[in-house]
Amino acid sequence: MKLTVLLFIFLGIALFVISACFSKKKKKPNVVDPMPSAIFPYRLNAPSSEIELPKKLNEISDLSFDAAANVLWAVTDEKGNLYRIQLPSGGPIDNFPFGEDGDYEGVEKVGDLIYAMESNGRITQIEQATSPNPVVGIFKNAQLEKDDCEAFMYDPLRNKLVIGVKLPASGGDSRPFYAFDMETKLLDPTPIFSISLGDIQAFLRKNGRDGEQYKQWVKNGAVTPSPSAIAIHPKSGNFYILASVGKTLLVTNPYGEILEVVALDKKLHPKAEGIAFGPNGTMYISTEADSDVARLYVYEPEL
Repeated sequence: MKLTVLLFIFLGIALFVISACFSKKKKKPNVVDPMPSAIFPYRLNAPSSEIELPKKLNEISDLSFDAAANVLWAVTDEKGNLYRIQLPSGGPIDNFPFGEDGDYEGVEKVGDLIYAMESNGRITQIEQATSPNPVVGIFKNAQLEKDDCEAFMYDPLRNKLVIGVKLPASGGDSRPFYAFDMETKLLDPTPIFSISLGDIQAFLRKNGRDGEQYKQWVKNGAVTPSPSAIAIHPKSGNFYILASVGKTLLVTNPYGEILEVVALDKKLHPKAEGIAFGPNGTMYISTEADSDVARLYVYEPEL
């Protein structure tokens, strides 16, 4: 009897040790957060909360905050659907078809209208989005058709939509941002500003940034951060430019002057594609499913 008891105790200890060895450890961040400041009052490695998104949002590509309903609107890379994410829980998630399938990379709610942008710069205006028969208008931007566009937002200062080019067809390391007039339905041919790897490097040199996490921007063959999303901070009016390629979050003023450069942790944000702000400064960042699931991270400002 004693031998049997001892055997069970030994087996229990062995199973506990094996389980501990193979249990999934929490991923440690591979970049160090800057201290929260007036320009960037967040800790990217420490979200206030996170929401796992369902499979239908595995390729979530942008967000827009709807203050009237306290929801986030979203689009995905493949479907001509709008998705409405309830806050703060993240569910239920409603979807509203508005058009043909396409490579949708941007969404923005402006008043009673919702705008969706495709990677070729084409913009769909959606009226009565939640009805069975939404009223839709499509506006092509020939100048951007060969570019790869992903960043998209409404700029109240200019009263225009802003389109950020992720990869220009002409090549180079400059990433231009254009304005689309919602009244004339025309794209301003000249960028409102452009950002290059050289601009980021100049900012780092000027501000004495030489730590380990900044090497990704100054080493030989550094990857140019390519904008995947953009949003305006409701308190400061600064632009927050998310770049999945280059793993960067840039803060600029409305004229493109860089105010802060923050590294994205590739473990936490493997494919960060969407950003939006609530009226009190709460920041929402969505990341597409990589080897895991799509997630929505919520960041409350600390200052």
